[in-house]
Amino acid sequence: MAQNPPCSDSYIHYNARFNTSCSAKGMCQPAEGKEMLTLRAVIGYNGNGRSNMVWNPDTGFFSYTGGCVIVVEDLHSGSQKHWIGHPEEISTLAVTNDAHVSLFHPILQAR
Repeated sequence: MAQNPPCSDSYIHYNARFNTSCSAKGMCQPAEGKEMLTLRAVIGYNGNGRSNMVWNPDTGFFSYTGGCVIVVEDLHSGSQKHWIGHPEEISTLAVTNDAHVSLFHPILQAR
């Protein structure tokens, strides 16, 4: 018996891509204030994850992931803060009901 083809309204919205890379064995970070490169702005969006964007239209709070970086942006002023230091790609963000804290992780550093 032949199977019916899937309905035209059936779509695949998310295809998991497994990262087979591994973290660097010897990660060395420069001392505070001795960084050679500084991240000024992030332009782009990592759409591989789910729930990796948070937006509050009332306050202008906008946060999203870009690989191993979390970008926290004030949409009213256009200023960005970058939370760096996560060893792997970030796939999900969580936010409190009042949108004041989007993530806490002990190794993240706001820059």
